[in-house]
Amino acid sequence: MIDEVLTDSEMCTLQNACDTFLSAHRSEGFGLNIAECMRLGKLAIATGYSGNTDFMTGSNSVLLPYDMVPVRPDEYVHGEGQEWADPKHDAVVDALRWSIDEFERTSTLRNQARRDITARFAPDVIGRRMIEALDEH
Repeated sequence: MIDEVLTDSEMCTLQNACDTFLSAHRSEGFGLNIAECMRLGKLAIATGYSGNTDFMTGSNSVLLPYDMVPVRPDEYVHGEGQEWADPKHDAVVDALRWSIDEFERTSTLRNQARRDITARFAPDVIGRRMIEALDEH
């Protein structure tokens, strides 16, 4: 477990060294680390909740089941009255075991992840979408 902020270079080194990226999160913004690893052809396993579900599907990754739970006092800034996902522990363990035991069989997911991220989020694709959005206004 790494519990510190990494430089961009250190993060790239870590992403390149891994086979699988796990994000058993309660809430996620866009999920940049997940998307970056998927673009590299890494197996992505993440909670099936929040921003990452904009690009993670059952055909390109492993989405973890979860229960919605209240954010407890002092657990998150301005979290009063809100809920977030609590990934199911056994599903996390099962997904990690499967990713190790059946790694060669994950190639379909890994290859689809690379294709999907490239098709939707490559710089030229995003650039065209931004130009189209600006032209509309």
